[in-house]
Amino acid sequence: MSPPQPDSVPDWRERRWWWARLASSPGLLVAVLLAVWLTSGLWGREPPSGDDTMAHLVRAQFTVDELVPRAQLDGWQPRFGLGYQQFLFYGPGFSWAVVVLHWLSLGLLSVAGAFKVAAIASFVALPLSVAYLAVSFGLGRRAGGLAAILVLGVSSPFGGVGLEGTFGIGLIPNQLGAVFTCLALGAMLRLVADPGPRRMMVAGIGLAAVFVTHAISAVILAVLLAIILLTFLGTEGWQARLVPVLIGAFIMACGLAAFWLVPAFAHNDLRGALTGWKNPSLAERLADLLAGRLLFHGLLVWLLLAGWLFAVHRFQQRQPWALALVVTPFAYLWVADLFLRWDPNNVVSMQLTNRGLGYVGVLAILPFAALLAHATTQLADRRRWRVAAETVAMVAAALLVVGIAGVTRGQVVGQQTPTPQLRALAAQLAAQVPDGARFVSQRDFPNERRITGVSHPDFWLPWASGRDTLNLFNIESSTTGWPGQVADHLTEQPPEAAADELARLGVTHVAVINDQAAQPLLASSRFTTVWRSPPMALLTVAPRQGQPPPGSLVSAPVAAQARLVRAQAQHLVIQARTGEPTSATIAVAWSPKWHARVNGHTAALGRSANSLLTLSLPAGTSTIELVFAPGVWDMLGATLSGLALAALGSWAWRRRRGAQGRSEAEDDRKLEGSGSVRLGRVGVGVDGLGHGRNRI
Repeated sequence: MSPPQPDSVPDWRERRWWWARLASSPGLLVAVLLAVWLTSGLWGREPPSGDDTMAHLVRAQFTVDELVPRAQLDGWQPRFGLGYQQFLFYGPGFSWAVVVLHWLSLGLLSVAGAFKVAAIASFVALPLSVAYLAVSFGLGRRAGGLAAILVLGVSSPFGGVGLEGTFGIGLIPNQLGAVFTCLALGAMLRLVADPGPRRMMVAGIGLAAVFVTHAISAVILAVLLAIILLTFLGTEGWQARLVPVLIGAFIMACGLAAFWLVPAFAHNDLRGALTGWKNPSLAERLADLLAGRLLFHGLLVWLLLAGWLFAVHRFQQRQPWALALVVTPFAYLWVADLFLRWDPNNVVSMQLTNRGLGYVGVLAILPFAALLAHATTQLADRRRWRVAAETVAMVAAALLVVGIAGVTRGQVVGQQTPTPQLRALAAQLAAQVPDGARFVSQRDFPNERRITGVSHPDFWLPWASGRDTLNLFNIESSTTGWPGQVADHLTEQPPEAAADELARLGVTHVAVINDQAAQPLLASSRFTTVWRSPPMALLTVAPRQGQPPPGSLVSAPVAAQARLVRAQAQHLVIQARTGEPTSATIAVAWSPKWHARVNGHTAALGRSANSLLTLSLPAGTSTIELVFAPGVWDMLGATLSGLALAALGSWAWRRRRGAQGRSEAEDDRKLEGSGSVRLGRVGVGVDGLGHGRNRI
């Protein structure tokens, strides 16, 4: 078996870029139209549906409002919990996409509008990247177009591929990460088949995009690529030329993404608890897949098995990459299960099985797409019949997708539809929660959607009100995971204990979603009702006697007074007064990048048992200034990324100059050749003219 070779062309004028050749497949147009139809339920003014969607929108809004004006790559996000560094463990790729769309529209698209466009575009772009991957596997453009259609029928509830994970769970950045993952894998295959500096750079850029958009997909990509390379070496044998280009692509990717990778690895001690799904055994997972209960539904399961048998047939014929398509989906599930058996609590082990399932689905549809494409060429020997057969195959694939994905579309694709009471509650929060202070939302799962109209009101309210919440999102990015327990179990503890804890965490108000479940809070003297529209209400939190109001963010073991003078995301100024020297706790999550000054002098910041900021205060009045600033690892990462960009730009410039030089040389040669012909013709004309004059 030999790797696919570039198409031979008789004339340089007939060459077309890969995307131009790919775009000639009508299957891509069908896939795009079908993807747009599947997301048509998102059209409208409200943000897209999904459990985590509103939290991602808050992150994008913070990027536009706080990071871009300050030319920062990252910063402190105070909107959830006790704050966290926004992109420390969750890359900025999707938020940057929203910013770019917002800019390109010249402000005509709001951040929420740009967010919706980016979400839909991510879903629509996946079929295109899958088509590129299919062509990279040597399956041809016709199979690539069919694969683009069929991938819309694959739906993983764990994100990356399909409507369920993207607009049900709200894993929208994962969907964009899947686009880059398929592109990066396709580029790697092309690099292996035909190593060269240009393909090495393309593969490196694609991998860097995966790093900064969805790091979990980068880990999955590494496992998939390792399996595919083993199949390649098993059929082609060891090829030393692959080592430098693969290492070069990896180094380029790490360099471009160093601004994110370096801080993430350097501050791994700040990683909080990992959230995820239960990992079943390999036997259970295979049973669910084959029974059509997961990823593939209906007739698609048996069609994919037929495609797998066709991949076996292609391998017997020694077709390029056929063994990889036969082995990789099953081998990936087996490797993921091995990781679980090795260490079920490992970060990688907990993510591989579920998060990689969508990519298994992508690889599984490729052989079936190849089978359909092969059938259209075998059943129709004439061009007009071949076009008719291809049309029938595309229509059949589209109808199959409509029958499968149409059901999911009706269940999960829609917009946030908050009730009037929830909108009114958001307006009250915006008016009454002080700047820099927090509120907390009562959780009442599974009744929240029925009561509020949205699946996660604790994420919708911070966006709609513009106020910070104690409720948690992205627990992995913060070691202070315990405030989430306070929020989620607010009504399960005595009101006095709840009020003490909330006041210490800077919570001034409680957003009640179900007043029937919150009766103990409503009846307590520590909570005062300031607004009520059943079943919702807004309560204020009274501090412990002798302690500052919760909005000051300060608590101390002695009597104290304090107020928050300046409340910005990364810059806080607090005035405090105590009768004696004491230590104080600031209701902000600890990070080594926080710096403090007390009365104009640098002060040491400590870390409490619950990972809050602590510092010492003198007796009397003190002015506390807290500033969040990048650290040495951030600077190192940004420097490395800058150097990588400079190297990439220099390489592109030299390549362009070299291409121009070769083009000019070719033009000169052609001009010399054509010039001699013209001179010959002129000479003939002169001779003729001379003879004419002689005749005259």
